[in-house]
Amino acid sequence: MFAMSLVLLLSLLTFDWHDIFVLCDPPSEHAHNCFGPVGAWLAYIILWTFGFTAYLIPLWFALYGGLLVFRPEEVLW
Repeated sequence: MFAMSLVLLLSLLTFDWHDIFVLCDPPSEHAHNCFGPVGAWLAYIILWTFGFTAYLIPLWFALYGGLLVFRPEEVLW
C-alpha cells in the first residue's frame, strides 16, 4: 500500500498534460512523468475522474497501509 501510494503521488505530482497524445498536437517526444507514459495516463485518468480530490487518494492508501502494518494484534483467547 505504501508503494502504491508513493507511485500514485509521484505520478500526480509530475503530471504534464503534454504527455497525453490525445490532449495536444504534436505530443511531447518523451514523457515528462517520472513513471513514463503509464504514470502519465494513470495520473490523467485519476485527475479526470476525481479532480483535485485525487491528491487525497495516495494519502488514503498510505493511511490504510499504516493501519494494516501497525494495528495491534487481536487477542484470540
